[in-house]
Amino acid sequence: MKTFIKDNWFKIVIALVVVLIGISTFYYFVILSSQKETRIQEKVQADLIEKSRKETLEAEQKSEKEQAIIDEANRRQSSLNDCIALAKDRYLKMGIVINNINCDALYTDAERVGCGRAKGNAYDDNEARLQQDKENCFRQYPQ
Repeated sequence: MKTFIKDNWFKIVIALVVVLIGISTFYYFVILSSQKETRIQEKVQADLIEKSRKETLEAEQKSEKEQAIIDEANRRQSSLNDCIALAKDRYLKMGIVINNINCDALYTDAERVGCGRAKGNAYDDNEARLQQDKENCFRQYPQ
C-alpha cells in the first residue's frame, strides 16, 4: 500500500482535487441556488404582505375620511333641518296668536276694519319673517 501511495500520490491528489471541485460545484449550483430562490421568494412574499398592509391602511384612512365628510354633511343637514323646523314652529305659533285675535269682540264696528287690516299685515309680516328665518338657516348651515 505504501508503494501504491508513493507511486500514485500525484494521481490521488488530482482525484481528491477533482472530488473537492465536484462537491464545491454541487454545493454552489444545488444548495446555494435553492437557498437564494427561497430567500427571493420570502422577500417577494414579505413585499406583497407589506404592500397589502399599506393598501389596507390607506383604504381604511380613506374610508375614515369619507365617513368624516359624510358625518359632517349629516350634521350640517340635521342642524339645517332643526333650524328650519324652529322657524316653522315660530311661524305657526305666531299664526295661532294672530288668528286668536278676535276683532269682533275687542273692537267697535269702525275699529274692526283697522283690526282686520292689522291682522292681514301681521300675517304678511309672519310670512316674510318665515322666509327670512329660512334664508338665515341656509346662510348659517350651508350645504
